[in-house]
Amino acid sequence: MTLSVNNSQIPEYYPTMYLDGYTPQQILMAKRRQMLQSQTVDEIKVTSEVKIK
Repeated sequence: MTLSVNNSQIPEYYPTMYLDGYTPQQILMAKRRQMLQSQTVDEIKVTSEVKIK
């Protein structure tokens, strides 16, 4: 399977994902996706500007 297929099969992050048999990588991917979705465009701009300096 490709990464995109795995990513689409992973549900949104919830704290007890490990109890349902998700791997640490899958849990991390779900949390990253949740964090990216919660950021606004302005926060992403500020973060990228800070890294450039």
